[in-house]
Amino acid sequence: MRPVGAAFEFGVVLAGHQEWVVDALNADLPYDKFITLQLAGDLLPKTGSELTDQEQIIATAYHRTVIFECDATVSEDGEVLAAQQQRLMQHYQPDGGHTPVSTEHAMYRGAFKEIRALTLTVRARKVKWKLGQNRKPEQLQKLIGELRQRGRATDAAAADALQWSLDWNAAK
Repeated sequence: MRPVGAAFEFGVVLAGHQEWVVDALNADLPYDKFITLQLAGDLLPKTGSELTDQEQIIATAYHRTVIFECDATVSEDGEVLAAQQQRLMQHYQPDGGHTPVSTEHAMYRGAFKEIRALTLTVRARKVKWKLGQNRKPEQLQKLIGELRQRGRATDAAAADALQWSLDWNAAK
């Protein structure tokens, strides 16, 4: 059994995003590459990449379907920077093995002059739901049928919305 749309038949690409994130973390994908792929994977050149076009698109799926309106705060405060870097170290080295990050430690003190901490405070979020724009009616009918057959709690409402979209376009 597979999630509806997971094979990109209908342009639904969010289905594989969670698996992509887990795989990227398990493969120790460098943080800068992880962020680049998350934010702009679908804009990267398709040639010369070790990732397939599909993997590059999956990487950006979440950010293309959810829009966050944020207030950004840039901090140069050493304690804020140390706390941010300590969280990163704990994430990437959960078993320890690193020197605790502090403003007093000589190994980190110089780096704090070169980096900044960015804090995003979410004010609002908007979800972009697509109802099959630019899809052939046959593809939409197939998706509607699969949603009705699967029968999860919100599938009927999703199928009804797709059917409404299909009927509305046919009546134009």
